[in-house]
This record gives sequence, structure tokens and C-alpha cells, in this order.
Amino acid sequence: MTVRTESAAGGAGRWLLLGTALLQAAAPPLIGFAGDATDPPIVPPGPFFAVWGAVVLGCLLAAAWGLPRRRAATTPYRLVQLPLSLVQLGFVGWLLAAGSRPAWLTLPYTLTAAWALTGVTVSAVMAGRPVLAATAVAGLLTVAATALRRRRPVLRPGT
Repeated sequence: MTVRTESAAGGAGRWLLLGTALLQAAAPPLIGFAGDATDPPIVPPGPFFAVWGAVVLGCLLAAAWGLPRRRAATTPYRLVQLPLSLVQLGFVGWLLAAGSRPAWLTLPYTLTAAWALTGVTVSAVMAGRPVLAATAVAGLLTVAATALRRRRPVLRPGT
């Protein structure tokens, strides 16, 4: 019987987390989001979408911080490596869907984001975590603003 030690754990997970964090950071410019009127209508307006810059930077910093094997092998960090990597891949998938034509392909991602953020908000309130709850509410407002923006015609100068 092979016993997996704590120090041997976290090897592949730390590299997976770093790879998906780098992919997530590189995806917007590679997919072609310019942050202007040429972006698909499902993409939130600049200030709402800009919050993701902080999220992506945080993911990169967390992946780099956990890269040393000693940190990567700790139980809390090991437990988040795969789930966070999947979330980062989901973000890249949403960007690919949002950049495609037709943009309606982003509907499943938008509904999933709204559902997840609602769950995080409720859990954070129940756990007494006001900052996390406020962050999740900001995410919900972003989803709502995007949905409302989609329903109204976009007014362009000169039209």
C-alpha cells in the first residue's frame, strides 16, 4: 500500500493552478476584447468589466504564492487548486463564448454566474463575512447591468 505524504502532494496541482491563471490573464487580449464599443453587447461596460482585472491579478498572485512545494502541499491550498483551476477555465470559456457570434452563447455562463454569486452572497452573510458578501453583490450588480444593457438599444454618436 502506498502512502502519499503531505510533502509529495500538491505537485501537479500547483502547476495546473499557475497555468490556468496565466491562461486566464492572457485570454482577453488574445480573444480580442478591446474595452470599447466593438466588444459584444454581453460584455459589461468598462467600469463593471474592469473589476475582473483585480480578480485576474489576485489569481496570478495566489498561484505564484502557492508555487513553492512547501506551500502547495498544505491542506488548505491543495484543496483549492483544482476547483480554482476549473473556475479560471470557466472564465476563459465565458470569454470565448462572449467573443463569438452569436453572443447568445454566453447565456448559460451568465445564468451560472448569477446563480453562483447568489450562493456566495447568502453563504457570506450567514458566515458573517461582509466584505465577501459585498464583493458577491457587486458581481450580481454586474450581471444585472449587463442584462439591462442588453435589453436597451445602444445609442451611438451620429445615429
